[in-house]
Amino acid sequence: MALNNKNRVVVLKGGPSEERAVSLVSGSQCGAALSSAGYDVIELDVNKDVVTNLKELEPDVVFNALHGRWGEDGCIQGILEWLRIPYTHSGVMASAMAMDKERTKSIYRYLGLPCAKSMVISSTQLAIKDFMSRPRHKIFNSQLSRGNDHTFRTRQSQIPINRFGSFLIHRHRRSHNTRMRIWYS
Repeated sequence: MALNNKNRVVVLKGGPSEERAVSLVSGSQCGAALSSAGYDVIELDVNKDVVTNLKELEPDVVFNALHGRWGEDGCIQGILEWLRIPYTHSGVMASAMAMDKERTKSIYRYLGLPCAKSMVISSTQLAIKDFMSRPRHKIFNSQLSRGNDHTFRTRQSQIPINRFGSFLIHRHRRSHNTRMRIWYS
């Protein structure tokens, strides 16, 4: 479907994820940009009534500005597919697979794409073994099946080990610095 200025675009934002605040901001910015381009835009703060709201609004297309769970994991994509509403974003399966970072990395490895070495460890293992002993290691927090927290940790004691069950640790190099990324599940 080719979009024109007559199309009604519903921008999904907010939602129930831990990244709600970011989604509200980016959704509002996307809505403003689409409005300034002349589209009929309705911003929808997603809640449990999303199906009813979308049926009432009758959008020509949905712009997905949801972040994290529900927005990027295939859930909202499945609802939009079921309602037969065209949307921006990857499809259901691609979204679900991409949210599982270790599974995504295993697909990359299978396809022969360059991928940093990684391993999944439990919070108990993280508490026992010192993964920060080498100089210049930093930890980048991210849950295995959620978005990124974007906080660099420089000491192992700063990792909230009781909050999550397992972690994905991967190391990558940028110039002379080595960083360690940990993805939580």
